[in-house]
Amino acid sequence: MLLSKLMADVEARGGVTRAFQMILGASLLTNVFMAGAFFTMDRTVRTILSPPEISKSFWVDGRTLSPEYLEQMGSWVIQQYATVTPSSIDYQSNLLLKYVHPSLYGDLAIRFKIGSNRLKADNMSKIFMPREVRISEKGQSLVLIGAQSTWIADKRVPNDEMKAYLVTFDYDGSRTFIKELRETSPLKPFDPPVTQANAEVEAAMQQEAAAQAAAAQASQPAAPATLAPSSAPAVGTGLPPAPQASNPAAKEALQSGVTPATPNSR
Repeated sequence: MLLSKLMADVEARGGVTRAFQMILGASLLTNVFMAGAFFTMDRTVRTILSPPEISKSFWVDGRTLSPEYLEQMGSWVIQQYATVTPSSIDYQSNLLLKYVHPSLYGDLAIRFKIGSNRLKADNMSKIFMPREVRISEKGQSLVLIGAQSTWIADKRVPNDEMKAYLVTFDYDGSRTFIKELRETSPLKPFDPPVTQANAEVEAAMQQEAAAQAAAAQASQPAAPATLAPSSAPAVGTGLPPAPQASNPAAKEALQSGVTPATPNSR
């Protein structure tokens, strides 16, 4: 009795009961589970960004832009870049420069200025009509392929050109930047410019080699035609037969090889 009383007194003085120990253990396990869930959870933040013109719903997750966003934002950027007039090109260029990545800003601003001066000097307008859309979700890029018509003053240049324009975006988690904006090849639009330039040079060299081979073949002289042997009998080229003498004396003289003294009479 005294011993149990003493133990109860020690537990009371220590302030740690069995129930309290169980509570501490449960709290420790809860903290361990919470720490594990925190380290394994997906901490990406989905931010909603609005392109200038919205026609489809889209999402932006982490550092990835959805295909719908790429299509809407990319189409708007390329239209501002490819459809221009002398009176609107400066406004459109300044509008696009607001979205350009700082690493590309200087180069693109110079290109825009050179293009603006050339367009104004020629009084030229360009209208781009897209016909095909290609999206690279991995590269965060979009390509529009279509026909581009050119006008000089109020005269339309015949034969519209088939053009392809590429825009690449970079999303840093809070803002979307234009990382690349250029004309590209309609056949391989996502290839880098160096690869496309090498392919164009190689194709030009192949065409030149084919033209040289054709010219060399045309300059060679034609082989003389061989005549087939004729089966007709050859025409004789000998002298006509000698006249026969009617006089017996002359006939005898001719047979003996002596010239007759008197001429033959017919």
